[in-house]
Amino acid sequence: MTLRAHILLVVVVALFASVTAVRAAELQASGLVVVTLRSDVDHHSRLIRVGDIALISGGSAAARQRIADLDLVELDLAEPSIEISQTLVEARLLLNGVPPGAFRINGAEAAAVVRRQAQSNEERVLDVVRSAVAEELALDANEIIVQLAQPLTAELARMVQATPEGELAARLPSTAGGRTRIDLWISEDRGGQRQTAIVVNVRFRQLTPVIVRPLAARHVLTEADVAMEMRDLTQRGVALTLDQVTGKSLRRSLIAGEIVVEKDLFAPVSEDDPVVVKPRDMVRVTARKGKLRLEMPSAEAMQAGRLGETVRVKNPITGRIIIARVVGSGEVEVPL
Repeated sequence: MTLRAHILLVVVVALFASVTAVRAAELQASGLVVVTLRSDVDHHSRLIRVGDIALISGGSAAARQRIADLDLVELDLAEPSIEISQTLVEARLLLNGVPPGAFRINGAEAAAVVRRQAQSNEERVLDVVRSAVAEELALDANEIIVQLAQPLTAELARMVQATPEGELAARLPSTAGGRTRIDLWISEDRGGQRQTAIVVNVRFRQLTPVIVRPLAARHVLTEADVAMEMRDLTQRGVALTLDQVTGKSLRRSLIAGEIVVEKDLFAPVSEDDPVVVKPRDMVRVTARKGKLRLEMPSAEAMQAGRLGETVRVKNPITGRIIIARVVGSGEVEVPL
């Protein structure tokens, strides 16, 4: 090493020591800084700093910011998670010239850090829609499954990407369930917001009764026949409880794994109950769904039935045979 290089090295070392001493004095004078480690941390970049894994309090604003900006480790792409201990944080502060008496570390013994990939435009949209549905129906977002009916166009994806976090919003023009139109609010290039419509498929994860073995029509359900399982439903609230299912008779045969819905069930009929529909009787057929009501004034009963039983009836014009439930004398109803 030449004399000039040696002198330059000595000067650099002296300057570094001087700066470190000044920083240490400033931190010491600012008061005690408390670094509280969090136990679990989701992080979106490879570089992890003290402020990413800890809450920093006490001291001056400058001292807190200086400690928060200290880098700790860079995550390996092959291992996107790591545990950072209090010991590592303490060593990093001491190496940066923070005096031992100027800080205290508490909280978790180690912070478990997982690097999360940045959300795609589609994921951002689905998160916003899921939150809107959850708020509208007063549900937990974890109970809601949302999928795009078709991919975002390149133009819409660009506008979603340009919309700042917190400004992307979704509104439901009607109650969600199944295939649903959603109004998405995004930022415009010239400022302000623009409304555009997208179509999504909404399902709900809900406990629902499921048949555990093949069962014939008219079988009276017991608790041994049914299991309550989490299933994806297109409408929230259609699932029955176990109490609503047991003790009811099946209108049709069901196979293992089928969901039991209300139209599959009827109250058991006693052999002592009177027959209210006889073969060759002309009966009125009604079909209902919500507020919709359809009526066929006259059809021919093909078999006898008691109140609550299902019978075969024939349309006298088309000759078509349908299955209907006896709801009164000369009255049958088709479940939709």
